[in-house]
Amino acid sequence: MSKSILLLAVSVFLFSFANAQSRKEFTHSAETYIEELSDFMSDSKKREGKDLVEDEFEPIFLSGAFSAEDYEAVFTLSDRMLEERHSAYPEFENLIHSLMAISQRENFSQKLKEWSGFLIEMMEDRRADRFVTDVLANSRALFEEDIFFQSRAVKWKSSSKDYRFVIDSLPKIEIENHMITCYSKGDSLRVFNTSGFYAPTEEKWYGTNGKVT
Repeated sequence: MSKSILLLAVSVFLFSFANAQSRKEFTHSAETYIEELSDFMSDSKKREGKDLVEDEFEPIFLSGAFSAEDYEAVFTLSDRMLEERHSAYPEFENLIHSLMAISQRENFSQKLKEWSGFLIEMMEDRRADRFVTDVLANSRALFEEDIFFQSRAVKWKSSSKDYRFVIDSLPKIEIENHMITCYSKGDSLRVFNTSGFYAPTEEKWYGTNGKVT
């Protein structure tokens, strides 16, 4: 590769990065938010970002399912993520997928308010803020497949869709009276009738009762 081509490639990359990071907030209007989000995502991955926002997310976001309060929760969370300099990929990508999935759940407005507040509160805590990227990834898996933790080696899935996002002494995802299943290396283990919480900052499940099979 010639020096001129290399310099051009580096310049394009730096311009795209600077442009993506230059946005400080989104306009709090549903239609304009979609336009600005599409530009933001496209700055990192042009075709993929545009398709994700305009082809997949926009029909759901502008369908009428979101109330004015829901929109404001999304706008506020997105602004805070920009303030904390979270990137289009993977953070905003996982935000978008989480929003699409959570919108299909029962009582989704309540869950959206609780979840967005949970993430904002984590970003306000310097000790918890570094886990936000992981929590966004876990949230996507939770809303899409009821998986509250996964790594390359193991995956934990809940049978319940009734969970709460809580912060007291530490951030928690609380699940009551349900079955959890652990998948690892082609095998599985089930715990029936257990209650407890997953602590994302510790990557641990704290449970009570239950029968293991």
